[in-house]
Amino acid sequence: MLRRILALAALFVFAARAQAAIVWTGFPSGPVLVGQTYGVAFYDSPTSQPPPDMTVRLYKNGVLVSQAPVSTSYTTEESTAGTITYLAVSYTGQQASRTVTVVAANQPPIGWLDGVSDQAFHGQPVYASGWAADNEMGAPVTRVDIYIDGVDCGDATLGGDRPDVAAAYARSDYRSSGWSWNMNTASLSLGDAYDHRGRCGFPRCRLHFAGIEELSRGDRP
Repeated sequence: MLRRILALAALFVFAARAQAAIVWTGFPSGPVLVGQTYGVAFYDSPTSQPPPDMTVRLYKNGVLVSQAPVSTSYTTEESTAGTITYLAVSYTGQQASRTVTVVAANQPPIGWLDGVSDQAFHGQPVYASGWAADNEMGAPVTRVDIYIDGVDCGDATLGGDRPDVAAAYARSDYRSSGWSWNMNTASLSLGDAYDHRGRCGFPRCRLHFAGIEELSRGDRP
């Protein structure tokens, strides 16, 4: 009878341990900057009285960085950009992992001018398209300014779907980096068309785009 009671008690303790769960109480909600202090914390939540030798452990990229009974926390900052994987291990051996993306601070946005109308007659529309993304905020960026001969001709339409950009940079938040722009050339001055020998034809509006003059997040000085 005593053995049966001990066996039932052992079964009860095992069941209680199996029901323990890892609860994250502190973790960055998004990317963190290089040099920015952040914290990671979790606790084990047993459904019954935990054993006296209960210990939980926290690993950072496979290296033990903190351990304590029931709950533990860890505060740090990173010196380089990259991805950090944290692994929480409960006293029962259960595991849960989460990752932190570390990005370099204050990086300028990146982008590309994919295509533009190579010519347009006066009064006809001209089109341009490309993509723009920001290392910290992802996409879309706040604004893409279009300049013609140094004159601001308006802002592009943002939020175009660009799965190719997201895949190329391994950044899912670059998916909406596409932009497009068009305007009627009636407001522009007439220009002359020249061939490869420098001979001028009849006046028409011919627009040449050398590249993106500026990609702005709206935080220019």
